[in-house]
Amino acid sequence: MFKLIPLLLLALGVEAQNRPIRLWTPEVGEKWQIILNSTIAINRTTNLVPKGVRIWEVDLFDTPRETIRELKRRGNRVICYFSAGTTEDWRPDFRNFTSEDKGACLPEWVGERYVDIRKPSVFNLMRERIRLAGQKGCDAIDPDNIDVFSNEQGFATNITRNDAIAYFRKLADEARQLRISTGLKNAQPMLPSVQDVVQFAVNEECTIYNELTPRPAEPPRGKAVFHVEYANFKFDNQSTSIGAPEISNDDIDQLKNMSSRALYDKYCNRNTEFDGLFSTTIKIMNLDGQVLYCDGQFADTKMMPLNPILKGWAGECNLTKSESGAGVAAANGTLVTPPFANATSTTIVVTPNGPVVIPTAPPKQPRSIRRWYGRG
Repeated sequence: MFKLIPLLLLALGVEAQNRPIRLWTPEVGEKWQIILNSTIAINRTTNLVPKGVRIWEVDLFDTPRETIRELKRRGNRVICYFSAGTTEDWRPDFRNFTSEDKGACLPEWVGERYVDIRKPSVFNLMRERIRLAGQKGCDAIDPDNIDVFSNEQGFATNITRNDAIAYFRKLADEARQLRISTGLKNAQPMLPSVQDVVQFAVNEECTIYNELTPRPAEPPRGKAVFHVEYANFKFDNQSTSIGAPEISNDDIDQLKNMSSRALYDKYCNRNTEFDGLFSTTIKIMNLDGQVLYCDGQFADTKMMPLNPILKGWAGECNLTKSESGAGVAAANGTLVTPPFANATSTTIVVTPNGPVVIPTAPPKQPRSIRRWYGRG
């Protein structure tokens, strides 16, 4: 009898190993909120907005475990963001990247270089980040910059799409072992090859850059696509409106003469075959607490002020111009007004002429704001 017990335990262990791991898969069309430039101000008595939102994306490093725990105590799911394809020289594990791991600087993003995702040393660092997500209680991860293959990388031999697919599948498998879901960020060309290991997708600006015509990038079958478009929110005492981001390229310049309502309808894919297909949010480019949804709901999630973030401190990729979300100083030391002038955290950018502080004065907003444009 007693000799059978070890065999029984062994059989149970094998059965547990073979049992499928069930991962959280969000419902298509669920609302979400994404905040990456600060920490959500929340405790047991906080009135959290936007109401009715049950999926929150936050920064893996900046968000305390207690914040994630409180979000989950209220019945929310938490997606944790980190960059899986670049260094960020303000992150606590930055010094663990070797010079051989690093490639070219990201255009317009201070302090970031592409990393060679083929190297075991890079994967080992990302595995530690996934483990950190598990320790903090994240339900899912959003590993960014997987699409390094589509950019100027700076390596002797270019990273290919197949390299990125193999790397992403390893990340997703590592997350799966910890019962953490994985989303694919942008990188639409990879999607058919990773359908079986993703639980959702995250896409930035597929509408503004006309990536939905003549047909959409194939979404994960039956899975949510969390979609974000960027705009400027404009407030006065009686009304609100949105405008195109304050950056300049051919696609965005075409939007700058559109009315607020027309731009809103475009971002939400109104009267198209894609209307209602995605979980769309309209955000300011710095991804603070302000958010607008396609059902007309607007909210401004309260955030905690962060300590100043020093980017470019190690001489990493100091920029000479500002055309996009980096919002850094020009080479002559004059400050370029960032498109996210309503940031709630301070960024200090090291330039060839010394550190420059990006100003942070959030605009005053009327308390009466409740809803924007509804479907009516």
